Amino acid sequence: MRRLALVVVAVALVGGALFVGWSIGSNTETVLVEQPTVPLTSPVRSGVLADSVFASGTVSYPITGQVRLTTGTVTAVGTSAVLIGDGVAPVEVDLRPLFLMRGERPMFRNLDVGDEGADVWQFQEGLARLGLYRADIDGKFGHATRTAWRQLQEDLGVKPQNIVLRTDIAFQETFPVRVNMDGILPGDPAAGLLLMFTRPEPDVTAQIPVTSSASLRRGMSAEIIGQGGSRWPATVADLSDDGVTVTATLTVEGVNLPPSFRVRIDVVSESGVGLIAPMSAIAADGTGASYVTVWDQDMGTRSEEHTSELQSH
Repeated sequence: MRRLALVVVAVALVGGALFVGWSIGSNTETVLVEQPTVPLTSPVRSGVLADSVFASGTVSYPITGQVRLTTGTVTAVGTSAVLIGDGVAPVEVDLRPLFLMRGERPMFRNLDVGDEGADVWQFQEGLARLGLYRADIDGKFGHATRTAWRQLQEDLGVKPQNIVLRTDIAFQETFPVRVNMDGILPGDPAAGLLLMFTRPEPDVTAQIPVTSSASLRRGMSAEIIGQGGSRWPATVADLSDDGVTVTATLTVEGVNLPPSFRVRIDVVSESGVGLIAPMSAIAADGTGASYVTVWDQDMGTRSEEHTSELQSH
C-alpha cells in the first residue's frame, strides 16, 4: 500500500528554499547555503466515511377511526393500546360486548331478520371471516345470519340475542388497529366518543439542525434509544427541510415505543471509502471550497482533494 502524507498548505516557502546565515573566522563573511525545504505533513488514512447524528425523537400514532355512541353505560374495559383484530370486543356496554368488524359503513341501526342493505352485507362478510356464516352473502338478514350472530355471542359467554343492536358492532376499515381507551372506566357514560383507533405502526420523527444534516439521505440505518437503554432498529423513510431544521421520519415495526427517546442515524458517505484527514489540514480556495493537498511520497506528486471526498477529524 502506498504511503500518503498531507501537506499543510499554510506553510510559507520563500523562493523555494531556506537560506541560513553563516560566520567564518574573524572576517565577517556571509555564506548563503541553500537548504532544501521539507513541507509540514500529517498522516492520512483511507476508510469508510461515516458518522452518527443524534437527536431527540417523538412518536405518534395516526388515527384511523373512532366509535361514537348515543346511549349506554360502560360495564367492562379491556387493555388500552393493544393491537385489536377483526371480531374482537375491547369494551362492554350495558353488559354486552362491543364487537369490532371490518367494514366501511357505520352501524347506524339495529338489525333483525328481514332487514336488507349494504350494512347487512358487510355484517355477513364479518361473520363469514370469523367462520360463523357459511350461506350466501346477499345483504339479506335471514335465519342463517341470525344463527351466526347468536354463535358469536355464545363464544364469548354472552346470553345470545336475536337482534343486533347498533351498540353491538363497530365497523372499522382496517385491521389490526391500536385501541386507545385511556381514561375509560366501568360506570362511565358510553355516549359520545367512546373508542379511538390508530394505526399499529407509529410515526417516529427526529428534528435535526440543518447544519448537521448535509449528508442525511433516505434509506439510512437508524436506531431508537430508550431512556433505560433499550434499542430498536429503524430506517430513515423521509426527510423534510424548513430551512432551520430537517425532520427525519423513521420506520420501525413491531415495537411499543416509549414517549421519550433518542434517535441515532448512521451517516455513511455516498462515495464509500475516502481519505480521513485532520481538521488542521483543510484549507479554502478562492471560491471558498475546502480542500487539502495530498503529497504522494512514492510518486513524488501532489494533488488537491476537496472535502466532499473527505471526512475531517
